[in-house]
Amino acid sequence: MPPKLQRENSVVHITDVQGNTFKGLQVWCSAAPAVKNDPDLLYAKCLVLPGSTTEKFVLRQIDPEDLSHQSFEATRDQVNNCNQNIDLLAYPDIGLLPHTNIPCVLDFIRQRYINGMMYVTADPLLLAVNPYKNLNNTTIEIIRQYQNAPNVQDLPPHVFSIAKTALDNLYTVQKNQTIIVSGESGAGKTEASKQIMSFFACMADGKKDSSIQEAVIAGNPILEAFGNAKTIRNNNSSRFGRFMQLYVNKTGGILLGKVQCFLLEKSRIVGQSQHERTYHIFYQLLKGATAEQRSKYYLQSSYKYISNNDMESSVPGIDDVKEFGVLKEAFKKMRFTDKEVDEIFKCISSVLLIGEIEIGKHEFNGIPDAARIENSDVLTKISYLLQLDEKDLKNALLEKVINSPSEQNEIHSNYKQSEAIIIRDSFAKALYINIFEWLIKKLNQIICPEKNITKFIAILDIFGFEVFKTNSLEQFFINITNEMLQKNFVDIVFHRESTLYKEEGISFSEITWTTNKPIIDLLTAKSLSIISCLEDVCMAPGGDDHRFVHQCNTQLASNSYYSKSKIGGGSNFIVTHTIGDIQYCADNFTSKNRDLLRFEVVSVLKASKSPVVKDAFSTTEVVKGKIGKNQLISSTFLTQLNNLMKIINETEAHFIRCLKPNEIQAPLHYTPSKVLVQLHSLSIFEALQLRNLGYSYRRPFNEFLLQFKYLAISVEAPDLLEPKAIIIAIMQKYKIGKSNYQIGKTMVFVKKSSVKELVVQQREILSAWSSVVVLLESMYKVYQFEESFKPKIKNLIRLQAHARAYCARQ
Repeated sequence: MPPKLQRENSVVHITDVQGNTFKGLQVWCSAAPAVKNDPDLLYAKCLVLPGSTTEKFVLRQIDPEDLSHQSFEATRDQVNNCNQNIDLLAYPDIGLLPHTNIPCVLDFIRQRYINGMMYVTADPLLLAVNPYKNLNNTTIEIIRQYQNAPNVQDLPPHVFSIAKTALDNLYTVQKNQTIIVSGESGAGKTEASKQIMSFFACMADGKKDSSIQEAVIAGNPILEAFGNAKTIRNNNSSRFGRFMQLYVNKTGGILLGKVQCFLLEKSRIVGQSQHERTYHIFYQLLKGATAEQRSKYYLQSSYKYISNNDMESSVPGIDDVKEFGVLKEAFKKMRFTDKEVDEIFKCISSVLLIGEIEIGKHEFNGIPDAARIENSDVLTKISYLLQLDEKDLKNALLEKVINSPSEQNEIHSNYKQSEAIIIRDSFAKALYINIFEWLIKKLNQIICPEKNITKFIAILDIFGFEVFKTNSLEQFFINITNEMLQKNFVDIVFHRESTLYKEEGISFSEITWTTNKPIIDLLTAKSLSIISCLEDVCMAPGGDDHRFVHQCNTQLASNSYYSKSKIGGGSNFIVTHTIGDIQYCADNFTSKNRDLLRFEVVSVLKASKSPVVKDAFSTTEVVKGKIGKNQLISSTFLTQLNNLMKIINETEAHFIRCLKPNEIQAPLHYTPSKVLVQLHSLSIFEALQLRNLGYSYRRPFNEFLLQFKYLAISVEAPDLLEPKAIIIAIMQKYKIGKSNYQIGKTMVFVKKSSVKELVVQQREILSAWSSVVVLLESMYKVYQFEESFKPKIKNLIRLQAHARAYCARQ
């Protein structure tokens, strides 16, 4: 079992060697008055007062300012070190801070965010905080600045710096690249991905966009219309993962492209939670269609698949009618014919109409609740729009075909009402998803006429770990994906560390870390895993959610990453993920995993006279009768995921983590509790901790000596002109063990604990000099006063002379 990552919470040194409290020492405190008034604040900055000990702190809150100026007491575990007397805006990388505990990281991100600096690094990660306003930091001028930079690391952190590095490495290292963009809904993943594409599309020679490049860019509004929706967290939430491969010219310009999409949220098609919407395309069509189109597509004023019939609701920042025009223009740029667009809109209308099919019940062939369709006129409309045989469609929705034991003939049996409702909804979901996948296929035919791209930069737009109040199969799949990406990330971190150490001649044999592979095995192994238990139960007659949880509890009880849940009535289980424990609710796990169309319905769709529908289902294969394990959703998902990870693992990866600073989607609002949850789910602290396993502090010699200049003044070295000699002398004087630092060719490497010791020692020196500093300050003030008074003396003498002359005349 790998060691759990420990959040940094270093000892706060409050006194010098004589036991005097450091003057002006600041700390972060979770028990401050402001935090009690606003728990989302988490921490407040406080001043340490005399009377404090290592166990009990006497503090006064200074940020936010406490107007009462009253002191209060706090215990050691309520206090954290503070990054004091440094300019946080001058630090581009969190890992370079003296202290990287939770409040220090939260404050660092906040300070940069409110000053318009939305980007920060936690090497090798780039963090992008959604500003919810235009910062004018993606203009063509800024793109050129990063394109033409000799060393992009000299520029401030930006998505363009990641894009530039990937493009350079594609040609200099001769290795394919992947940029992984992750974050929760509303954090800005889609915008970051589009900005990266705009960087690649910008050609240094100023030539106009190619037709392929135009189609790649035009694909965005189409994918957003069919794959994005309003959620509680985000008005334009991507409800799918996207993997786009781009062949980019060395001097800019997209030559070829290929798109893969996965994990599109099926359940949203047939119902939505309160205050959420289904996919944008439905509202765009319903609001943007002309009177002629409304009649042609049998559009209605209300639908059961649109929750609360909320068809007229407006969403801040989204104009459905305007976006419908953008969508139609994008179809033209992608060279869709008018006939194809017409067929697409017919399919979208049909999805909604399928939900209007009323499934009743009657006694038939000995079945007391046999299904029947109560409104055949709706079935007629759907059959017309999809160009299907109405009788065959009706039979497919009401009758199932079972092979006889001899498999020489078929047995026809009516569905029960409850079964037919499931078939109806599966029909709607399959139609929508197949049209979505058909659109992607069409896009790829245009942007990738060569079918395969051998040299590419890939952009993966994917959710981070998801932890909700109720976590279902969708979150389970998303978190499996993130565990695999986490393993890839850890491998990359150690590869980069080892490469740097080799270049500097540093020994790194003692740095070890156990991977999260045991967690992945628990989730996905072919046997004795949660997925294997789920698939076994789904294949067994009468297998349900309760049996699934029971089998997990029985077979996985000895696995240290799995545990039973004490709440939920036996329907919950807990997995210890990389980021911590996540409880899953198994309700509907089995039904969602079996969510497949019946052979009979697929056969009808394959026989459609609509070229679009026929092509969309041309590769859909469903076995008649009993389903096979490889047809389960989990099996399809794992196949896609393993193929995706195979591609990513063969590339050089770069990481962008997008953060949502608040829930109200407003600029300059920063909620620490909201940000902290994301820092955990996006493995930011894990990234910092991985660096801390080795020599987390690494600086060129001159930067080290600048930071610790007061220590450098206090040492004697054989050669004061040789930086190495001065650094070694500092380490020896302040008893930093040789196992805690190493001197490289151009840099010094120091372990985190020893850096903190050097900071304390420098603070001791400054404290010891404080009386001298006060004296010098007072002497300098006297000097300044005397200098400023000198010009006035002549004027006073002249004034006195005039006064005496005046008196003499009188």
